[in-house]
Amino acid sequence: KRSVAIENYPGWIHSIFTRCSFLLTDASGLTGNQYFFGAEFVHPLRISGCTFKNQISEDSMAYPDRGYGILSLDADIYIYSAPDNPMDNEQDSIRPLFYKLAYGVYSMHSGVQSSMHISDAYFNNNMKGAYLSGFTGSSFALITKSAFEIPNSTYLNVPATYGLYLDHCSGYTIEANEFYSENETSDGYGLIVNESGPYDNEIYNNSFHDLLYGSQAQGCNRYSYPHIGGLCYHCNDFYENANDIFVISDAAPGAPDQ
Repeated sequence: KRSVAIENYPGWIHSIFTRCSFLLTDASGLTGNQYFFGAEFVHPLRISGCTFKNQISEDSMAYPDRGYGILSLDADIYIYSAPDNPMDNEQDSIRPLFYKLAYGVYSMHSGVQSSMHISDAYFNNNMKGAYLSGFTGSSFALITKSAFEIPNSTYLNVPATYGLYLDHCSGYTIEANEFYSENETSDGYGLIVNESGPYDNEIYNNSFHDLLYGSQAQGCNRYSYPHIGGLCYHCNDFYENANDIFVISDAAPGAPDQ
């Protein structure tokens, strides 16, 4: 089941979705993994102030089956907040919301020019908040001013949970986000950076708190010689985590997969 699917649209589409609510309330007749919004080989799409929410109880639908908010391949997507009243810009904005899903956003990139921008979004109790793969060079990922509330993996009955996963991405902007858990014990991964390569990348001015791992950097994220440059954590706040920054050569057993 899907709510919106836009595929192989030639040229520039300039589609805009504003203040829409995508809700899953009944699992009757559903098979396979569901997604609310699918985009493949299209650009650009603007999704502003939209809600993606699975309202079915966890007892009736396990977290790995709770679907995707946005699923995309080589699509140019911009996820922003929207004014509550378009005629009054001084009113509070409606933030994009991804709630109790398997994945809030799952976006893959194979080399064509396309970007993923997420700003002022709220990822609330998703098994995996946002997974981005292959965004490099002019096709970059920008994640700013967003909140990732990460649930307890034991409660969800899954191996691990995370807020944001950057897989073979480079040239990204990750700035002014909050990664946190409200569990009684530190749990979950805030940000995972996997194989960003020998390039100068920066994680800047984010906060990580009450997590099992604030951020985990794994694989190659630096120059091989002379051991300078590469991934940099700059002006971030870490507090009340079991591990603030964890650096490993490869993903450890039990670490979240894609």
